Amino acid sequence: MAAATVSDARVTHFHVLELHRRVDDIATIGQTGCEAVIALLTTALTRLDLASRTALALRLREALHNSIAESEGNPDALDCWHGILDAHTPNYMIDLPASGTELWERILCFAVSIEALAGGLCCVSRSFRKLILQADCWQDHDVCLQQRHFVSFRWSIVDGPGWCRCFKLLPMWRKARTVRIGCFDDCDQRARVVPALKVATTTFCPKAVLLSNSFCEHMAGEKIRLPSPRRLTAVRRKSLNDDQKGGGLLVGNGLLPVDAYGTRCFALRIERIATHERLDIGVTSHSPHSHFSGGASRRGRIMRFAEDLSGSWVIESSGLLVGSHAGVRIRDHRWDAKALRTGDVIRLLVTARGEIVLELNGVRTAAWNARIPVSGPLYPVVDLFEGEPCVQMLPPSESK
Repeated sequence: MAAATVSDARVTHFHVLELHRRVDDIATIGQTGCEAVIALLTTALTRLDLASRTALALRLREALHNSIAESEGNPDALDCWHGILDAHTPNYMIDLPASGTELWERILCFAVSIEALAGGLCCVSRSFRKLILQADCWQDHDVCLQQRHFVSFRWSIVDGPGWCRCFKLLPMWRKARTVRIGCFDDCDQRARVVPALKVATTTFCPKAVLLSNSFCEHMAGEKIRLPSPRRLTAVRRKSLNDDQKGGGLLVGNGLLPVDAYGTRCFALRIERIATHERLDIGVTSHSPHSHFSGGASRRGRIMRFAEDLSGSWVIESSGLLVGSHAGVRIRDHRWDAKALRTGDVIRLLVTARGEIVLELNGVRTAAWNARIPVSGPLYPVVDLFEGEPCVQMLPPSESK
């Protein structure tokens, strides 16, 4: 039995050696060897089992990073890498910078997971991993945390928040510009994560602004562009020969904070607006995820305007309160969004009595008895109704 086992092992060993020899033969066939190796890899990545494909992909990724690191002193090679990465960048990353010192940031976005780094997995070259774990690498950068980064997050009534893996990177982000919390499918989990992350960022990276509320990239109109990784700035695109209104819907991905008086609020700064352009502003009681993947969407309901949202209260440019609740059609003639100018700051407040109040540049301008329930969640809503206006949602520190 033992002899048979030894014999089988020798046969397997010779078989593996034969495979290695054939790979070398194919790789050294003159000018076509490179193309042949690429064809081999492509076939292997489609036919091997999942575990083998994953291991091969990690090795190839490490080879890419090593090649980029070796090109550091070669401007021509670095330019070539820029072109290669630009050509293979997914559409959802088209707004990320692609030059200069930001190259590492782009590579991180598609090549390395925060879970892998926090867990100490060397899935890239050692030099790259050391660079990522240095605070200087993150200086003035914007970090975005998604629901998948909090898989191991736990909450205990006795002990408070648990320690999930992405929290291990917080000390590295002490020089980052912002730490943004993205949109969660699980609203309850996001509500548990936010207070814990506020405490953690205050402790480990107090100079980084925590963005618990920003525009949801999933729940946005077809004419909306969110050019910044912070998702605070929104621009409505207007096609040539296209005067159609709508398609400029925006929903915040975080709950409005509540102050000691029970008031909830958010603020917008007008970055650009023309005299003929308009915007609507309001709140919704439903999370972005429930809007874009809920029952209404599955029934084929198209939401082109803010008033189409379920559980919404929206102030139109003419001062009319509209939405999905009966009896909300109240008008305050003091509000005229068509009079807005570039640089203006709008602050929407929902009082403890359920009123909506709009302030313009710090001055109370108009109010509506919307009778919004005191309890329950509220999310920001903005509708860039027509034209090409550009707005920015202000962080909490600037919206008070």
